Amino acid sequence: MKLLFCYLAEKIVVDEKKRLYTSGNFTPEVWNRYLALTDDLHVLMTILPRGSKSDDLQKSHQLVDKQKIKIHPVPYNAGSLKDYFSPALNRERENIIEKAIRKADAVIIRSPEKLLVDLCRKHDKPYVVEVVGCVRDALWNHSLKGKILAPFMFFEVKKII
Repeated sequence: MKLLFCYLAEKIVVDEKKRLYTSGNFTPEVWNRYLALTDDLHVLMTILPRGSKSDDLQKSHQLVDKQKIKIHPVPYNAGSLKDYFSPALNRERENIIEKAIRKADAVIIRSPEKLLVDLCRKHDKPYVVEVVGCVRDALWNHSLKGKILAPFMFFEVKKII
């Protein structure tokens, strides 16, 4: 079974040798939870546009085992308002996401996102949503912009779930 794990809030970082790293939260033990469900795990995550030195990354990030996990990088669109509202960049992101979902047998969505749920429904893919925190609390305690977005995002996530 081809299982697709989607977490667009997570950022992939690439080192000078083209190795991929995720944050320290994605240890081999975490990946093993999903690998226990399938021998064909695909991962959809956002890739940061800049590279980093492997020495720096090894201290704070986890190297992705590309033998076990197939990464489908999604371009980063939150670096600037121009990128965030770029129709071309957002169309590219959606095409990559839709293609990955279309090819999957089942989807795990970590942290609810309307686009991911809508595409799973559109292509009749079974999916589960992992809620890893309260979006209202996370946004409310982040910034003024977060306080403005918090109630809207809370109800959006509630509707998705």
